[in-house]
Amino acid sequence: MWTFAKGIKEITLMMRTGGYNTPIHKHIVEEFHCAFNGSEEFMFIQPGQKELQHPWSSIDVDSVDLIKYPELQHIKYASIALNKGDCIYIPTGSYYKISSTDHFNSGIVVWFSFFTKSHQFEGTGCDKNDNFMPASDVNITWRYDGYGDLETLHLDTNILRTVLLTSGDEKGRVWLKQFTENLIKGDGEVGVYDNERKQFSDILDPTGRGYVTVKEVKALSIDVLKKMILAFDHTDDSSTLDYEYRLINHEAIINFTRMLASNGPDPGFHSNEFIEQYVNQLGGTRQKAMEILTGLGVGQGELVTMEMVEKNIEKTIEKFRNAKLKIRADRKPWYEHLLKHKEMF
Repeated sequence: MWTFAKGIKEITLMMRTGGYNTPIHKHIVEEFHCAFNGSEEFMFIQPGQKELQHPWSSIDVDSVDLIKYPELQHIKYASIALNKGDCIYIPTGSYYKISSTDHFNSGIVVWFSFFTKSHQFEGTGCDKNDNFMPASDVNITWRYDGYGDLETLHLDTNILRTVLLTSGDEKGRVWLKQFTENLIKGDGEVGVYDNERKQFSDILDPTGRGYVTVKEVKALSIDVLKKMILAFDHTDDSSTLDYEYRLINHEAIINFTRMLASNGPDPGFHSNEFIEQYVNQLGGTRQKAMEILTGLGVGQGELVTMEMVEKNIEKTIEKFRNAKLKIRADRKPWYEHLLKHKEMF
């Protein structure tokens, strides 16, 4: 049995300005929304309506084309206002949207591990526990310390463990080739997830047996489960330090660097000048600017010449040229597996 305190997945500080209107969507997590400032309207869709088959809808519910979507006129829903100091609990799988016309809103969203038949909620003693702790002292699965990649919106570690535990054969073995082919897949081309499947299997089965036992799955730590998830459920690259490789065009860097090297009566540039111009004109970071300078072979205080640029620039910007969006594997097979094995309430 699990409590909310044992299963905090992540906590997100939300700040919005100028009013907003989210699409209708759902999350496969238990969640609390708490308002610090402003007022929000939550619109909840009544559960069990067959018209809802997708976790995200682009339909503007405030201006529905009933000729194009006639079935939506039968959707049953309810609305509630969330004001400063209020909190609302949203069960997993609930369809809802949030809107506000306020100038500024702030609050937090707390996501909890998804409860399944094998991972049930235990509420005994909730009314007696008054040992309040700050979030910094609580165990949170996906925590961000302010540095590096912002790992958020990932598959629940409990879902991963539950799917593995319900995939064993009569001898309690989970065969990884079949498991990864059935679960780690998506709309990409054939072979696109081969590397992710291999990374996932290597973490579970470093000796190459080809399987992992149910007993071994039960003993896996949260850190190992997170590592396995990151092998295929990639962090959104806009939340990573490497997003800059895809954000800034490699040809712009080449032209910009050549321009700096050819300017002035004494052609060339120094490190400080390049860093300042790279940040201000191209919108990059000091970290990546210094990375480029290292690739150009620049020593401390050394003048960067056109000769150095022409010799090294192509190799230096390879990461910018080859940067591609990493597509997350589809999560639908994971939830279909839970449904098949009657793990979802």
